[in-house]
Amino acid sequence: MDSRFPTYYLQDRRVLKASPTAFRLFVIGSAWSVSNMTDGLIPTDDFALIPLAQTHDAEALVSLGLWAKVDAGWQIVDFLKIQTSASQFENALLQRRANEAKRQREKRAKDKAALEEAQKALALEEPGELPTVGTVSRDCHVTSERQRKGKAEAEEEARTMNLTSQENLNKETGELEDMNPWKNLPLKDESQESDSGPNLMDQFMNTKFGGAS
Repeated sequence: MDSRFPTYYLQDRRVLKASPTAFRLFVIGSAWSVSNMTDGLIPTDDFALIPLAQTHDAEALVSLGLWAKVDAGWQIVDFLKIQTSASQFENALLQRRANEAKRQREKRAKDKAALEEAQKALALEEPGELPTVGTVSRDCHVTSERQRKGKAEAEEEARTMNLTSQENLNKETGELEDMNPWKNLPLKDESQESDSGPNLMDQFMNTKFGGAS
């Protein structure tokens, strides 16, 4: 909460007639009262707490009509007309807190409604699968379309892998075979002459089928 210095003070003869030190006390005293929420009261016991405060300056402000002498100390004359009172500040603070609490309640209610709507939409699209909070993004956008696409892609990939596995399955042994016909082919002995050993086709047939019948 800040103190105010209205521009009409520049035309107020009481302010214009104040000495530099009295004017300083008037400005700082107003700020001190706002900060301590005393509603313009400058208690005698707290007068020394105001920076650069002097008693003769306080008396000068009383003579000018800017301050008034009271039993508890001094009272800033026009304080409640210009500055924010303690009760006004407290009411404003309570109102601000109430508004913030209301905003939070409305936000939670809105998020809950959006979440429930998204869960209903997912339940209708995928019967038997109850959606959870994790299936809905924070801004409550429905992601069912993306989930369906991802599921379809995963199923297609699994089907392709299954077909590939069946094609490589040895029906007699039940094991997967490497379809590369040259993997188990023995290397040719370079010490033998090319015309003395079996050709590549014979080696393949011997390896794959155990020799011709």
